[in-house]
Amino acid sequence: MLEFHTSIPPNPDIANAFFKCGLTEAWGRGIEKIIKSNVNAGKPKPTFETLGNGLRVTFYSDLKVTTNATINIDLNSSQERILSLMEENPKITAEMISSELGITERHVRKNIKKLKDERLIERIGSNKAGVWRVKLGDS
Repeated sequence: MLEFHTSIPPNPDIANAFFKCGLTEAWGRGIEKIIKSNVNAGKPKPTFETLGNGLRVTFYSDLKVTTNATINIDLNSSQERILSLMEENPKITAEMISSELGITERHVRKNIKKLKDERLIERIGSNKAGVWRVKLGDS
């Protein structure tokens, strides 16, 4: 996909409808735009694999964790650091995270809620005795 290749949509009628609606601007520029947007955001280049008739795109975050996804979730630096701390210590508490990052516990809980809403983490077990499961890279 990174070398010269013809760009032939599998379903020209659907591709043409997307083009006429303004959802695509030109054939054959998608991969180039994905790579450029990641590099411009300071992220590593994604990798591309062909799987049968499909394509798998793997995005890499600053945390060196991969996720196979069709969307890119924007995380702030606190959220990235919280994920890193949860990976290092699944038993970590909001109070411990607050102390480690130097931000309020309220701010930590707000970021944890966003990570839960994005389905990037889940709590397994009780609030007191449970652990965090970081789900980046999981299906």
